Amino acid sequence: MAIERCTPGEIIEVDDVALGGRKIVLVDDTGVGYFDLISDTELPKPIYAELNARSLGPLESWLGTAPESQRRGLVQAWVALNARNLDVLTIARALHVGLTQEVADPLELERHGIAATERVKRGRELAARALRG
Repeated sequence: MAIERCTPGEIIEVDDVALGGRKIVLVDDTGVGYFDLISDTELPKPIYAELNARSLGPLESWLGTAPESQRRGLVQAWVALNARNLDVLTIARALHVGLTQEVADPLELERHGIAATERVKRGRELAARALRG
Protein backbone atom coordinates (compact mmCIF):
# COMPACT_ATOMS: atom_id res chain seq x y z
CA MET A 1 0.00 0.00 0.00
CA ALA A 2 1.42 3.34 -1.07
CA ILE A 3 1.08 6.32 1.24
CA GLU A 4 -0.12 9.63 -0.20
CA ARG A 5 1.18 13.03 0.87
CA CYS A 6 -1.27 15.90 1.37
CA THR A 7 -0.90 19.45 2.62
CA PRO A 8 -0.65 19.49 6.43
CA GLY A 9 -3.69 21.02 8.11
CA GLU A 10 -6.00 20.78 5.13
CA ILE A 11 -9.33 19.02 5.04
CA ILE A 12 -9.58 16.01 2.72
CA GLU A 13 -12.23 13.48 1.89
CA VAL A 14 -11.35 9.78 1.96
CA ASP A 15 -13.15 6.48 1.45
CA ASP A 16 -14.74 5.19 4.64
CA VAL A 17 -13.62 1.55 4.61
CA ALA A 18 -15.73 0.60 7.63
CA LEU A 19 -19.13 1.88 6.52
CA GLY A 20 -18.68 2.68 2.85
CA GLY A 21 -19.09 6.09 1.31
CA ARG A 22 -16.74 8.98 2.06
CA LYS A 23 -15.73 10.86 5.19
CA ILE A 24 -14.13 14.22 5.88
CA VAL A 25 -10.84 14.15 7.77
CA LEU A 26 -7.99 16.48 8.79
CA VAL A 27 -4.45 16.00 7.50
CA ASP A 28 -1.85 15.80 10.29
CA ASP A 29 1.33 17.89 10.55
CA THR A 30 3.39 15.34 8.59
CA GLY A 31 1.09 15.35 5.57
CA VAL A 32 1.00 11.55 5.41
CA GLY A 33 -1.57 10.90 8.14
CA TYR A 34 -5.07 12.02 8.99
CA PHE A 35 -7.40 12.38 11.92
CA ASP A 36 -11.04 11.40 11.57
CA LEU A 37 -11.86 12.34 15.17
CA ILE A 38 -10.35 15.07 17.32
CA SER A 39 -9.16 14.35 20.87
CA ASP A 40 -5.98 14.40 22.90
CA THR A 41 -5.64 10.61 22.59
CA GLU A 42 -6.04 10.32 18.82
CA LEU A 43 -3.21 9.04 16.66
CA PRO A 44 -3.13 9.77 12.94
CA LYS A 45 -3.99 7.07 10.42
CA PRO A 46 -1.95 6.73 7.20
CA ILE A 47 -3.32 8.28 4.02
CA TYR A 48 -3.14 5.21 1.80
CA ALA A 49 -3.58 5.72 -1.95
CA GLU A 50 -6.44 3.21 -1.80
CA LEU A 51 -8.45 5.71 0.27
CA ASN A 52 -8.76 7.94 -2.82
CA ALA A 53 -8.01 11.14 -0.92
CA ARG A 54 -9.47 14.29 -2.44
CA SER A 55 -8.41 17.70 -1.19
CA LEU A 56 -11.14 20.02 0.00
CA GLY A 57 -8.54 22.63 0.94
CA PRO A 58 -8.12 24.53 4.18
CA LEU A 59 -11.42 25.07 5.98
CA GLU A 60 -10.84 28.83 5.98
CA SER A 61 -10.92 28.86 2.16
CA TRP A 62 -14.31 27.21 1.82
CA LEU A 63 -16.41 30.29 2.40
CA GLY A 64 -14.51 32.18 -0.29
CA THR A 65 -15.42 29.51 -2.82
CA ALA A 66 -19.11 29.53 -1.91
CA PRO A 67 -21.48 31.19 -4.37
CA GLU A 68 -22.23 34.78 -3.38
CA SER A 69 -25.86 33.83 -2.69
CA GLN A 70 -24.72 31.34 0.00
CA ARG A 71 -21.72 33.14 1.45
CA ARG A 72 -23.42 35.38 4.01
CA GLY A 73 -25.54 32.56 5.45
CA LEU A 74 -22.56 30.22 5.64
CA VAL A 75 -20.40 32.84 7.35
CA GLN A 76 -23.14 33.32 9.95
CA ALA A 77 -23.44 29.54 10.34
CA TRP A 78 -19.65 29.22 10.78
CA VAL A 79 -19.68 31.86 13.52
CA ALA A 80 -22.58 30.10 15.25
CA LEU A 81 -20.94 26.67 15.00
CA ASN A 82 -17.66 27.99 16.40
CA ALA A 83 -19.56 29.57 19.29
CA ARG A 84 -20.93 26.09 20.14
CA ASN A 85 -17.34 24.89 20.74
CA LEU A 86 -17.61 22.07 18.23
CA ASP A 87 -14.39 20.46 17.06
CA VAL A 88 -12.94 21.45 13.70
CA LEU A 89 -13.98 18.23 11.96
CA THR A 90 -17.60 18.47 13.09
CA ILE A 91 -17.66 22.07 11.86
CA ALA A 92 -16.05 21.04 8.56
CA ARG A 93 -18.60 18.26 8.11
CA ALA A 94 -21.42 20.69 8.84
CA LEU A 95 -20.13 23.36 6.45
CA HIS A 96 -19.55 20.76 3.74
CA VAL A 97 -23.26 19.94 3.91
CA GLY A 98 -24.00 23.65 3.73
CA LEU A 99 -21.88 24.06 0.62
CA THR A 100 -23.02 20.95 -1.20
CA GLN A 101 -26.70 21.04 -0.25
CA GLU A 102 -27.15 24.81 -0.04
CA VAL A 103 -28.14 24.79 3.63
CA ALA A 104 -27.29 27.74 5.88
CA ASP A 105 -29.38 27.18 9.00
CA PRO A 106 -26.84 26.78 11.84
CA LEU A 107 -28.98 24.32 13.82
CA GLU A 108 -29.57 22.11 10.81
CA LEU A 109 -25.88 22.22 9.91
CA GLU A 110 -24.93 21.39 13.49
CA ARG A 111 -27.18 18.32 13.35
CA HIS A 112 -25.58 17.23 10.08
CA GLY A 113 -22.05 17.78 11.43
CA ILE A 114 -22.72 15.88 14.64
CA ALA A 115 -24.40 13.04 12.71
CA ALA A 116 -21.38 12.74 10.41
CA THR A 117 -19.00 12.61 13.39
CA GLU A 118 -21.20 9.98 15.07
CA ARG A 119 -21.03 7.96 11.83
CA VAL A 120 -17.22 7.93 12.07
CA LYS A 121 -17.51 6.69 15.66
CA ARG A 122 -19.92 3.92 14.57
CA GLY A 123 -17.46 2.88 11.88
CA ARG A 124 -14.74 2.58 14.47
CA GLU A 125 -16.97 0.48 16.72
CA LEU A 126 -17.80 -1.80 13.79
CA ALA A 127 -14.11 -2.21 12.93
CA ALA A 128 -13.21 -2.90 16.57
CA ARG A 129 -15.89 -5.61 16.80
CA ALA A 130 -14.64 -7.20 13.59
CA LEU A 131 -11.07 -7.30 14.92
CA ARG A 132 -12.20 -8.90 18.18
CA GLY A 133 -13.81 -11.63 16.13
